[in-house]
Amino acid sequence: MAPLSTAVLTTLLVTTSLAQSTERVWSSVAWILYGDRTPLLSDNPTLTPLGAQQLLSQGTALRNRYLWKSTPVDSDSSGDNIDNNDLNDIAPIHAIERNAINNRQLKAMTTTDTYTLASAMAFFQGLYPPITQAISNATGGLQAATLANGTIINYPLDGYQYPHIQTVSRLFNPNSIYLDGSSHCPSFLQAMMNFSSESTPSSNLSSSSSFYASLYPRIFNSSSLPLNQLDFRQAYNIYDYASYQHTHNPALSDQFAEGELPRLRELASSEIRSRHGNLSLPIRSIAGRTLATQTRSLLLENIRSAGYTNKLNLMFTSFEPFMAFFALAKLDAGASRELFRELPYPGG
Repeated sequence: MAPLSTAVLTTLLVTTSLAQSTERVWSSVAWILYGDRTPLLSDNPTLTPLGAQQLLSQGTALRNRYLWKSTPVDSDSSGDNIDNNDLNDIAPIHAIERNAINNRQLKAMTTTDTYTLASAMAFFQGLYPPITQAISNATGGLQAATLANGTIINYPLDGYQYPHIQTVSRLFNPNSIYLDGSSHCPSFLQAMMNFSSESTPSSNLSSSSSFYASLYPRIFNSSSLPLNQLDFRQAYNIYDYASYQHTHNPALSDQFAEGELPRLRELASSEIRSRHGNLSLPIRSIAGRTLATQTRSLLLENIRSAGYTNKLNLMFTSFEPFMAFFALAKLDAGASRELFRELPYPGG
């Protein structure tokens, strides 16, 4: 199983110089990929239990970084008095509530895809795990949980917490461009018309055809993809299906020869990079541009509110904006280019 990759983080911080440098983080934006799911070629792609665990782990990782403690702490503590030796591992956000969700401090956005929304919910279980007798001061505090006779009523499931997650439809909500700027962009779709004739796709179409054909009898003969559609133009869908079968289907998992799944992943990464990271046509990287624009806006909202809102901003999205931004920021050409030239792993 591939290791979890780290969420892409953008942090607004101020460094002051006293006896020694100390960071104070005011706001952070995290881009988070949905977790392991059933293939897009299936009738109704859904998050798997493995995917939910991946997002739970990512939520826990961000809790450890931005809320400072992985176990409940005193909700009255601002968390600003920290050991400077810990600063390489943690970056507590100034004055954020650490135990109980205060939705005024958070901004979470996701598309309406069931697996993306479910990923966001699983992520929050790690970020703000269930806890009894801890309610945000912004929603009444412990008094709101206490009855007149002194009885304390906890939320169900041992203090399960309820985040406000904004869901945006690609078809009906213009804000969806911030999470998926390409899928319904007419100019982007027009730019895809000649995709097959471009040099990289054309080269891969010819060089990978025999490889795909060799896999069909063993892996794809029961899939919804006919043999004549097994080519580079479907490289991601092919890899997506194969990866799921390799992870979840013991009958097919043994059918893969060594190196075949990595080769499928390499071709899928190349297809998505060619579609969304071709900077010779600026519109092709539109998903990365809109994601970056929203990131800037979220940080500015924190500044405008004097640090009161948008302390932690979470954008749950697909892989296309990641790949487009990697190209825009030239991360796919830098010292760590191999990391940024491949698809992010589920839950990354």
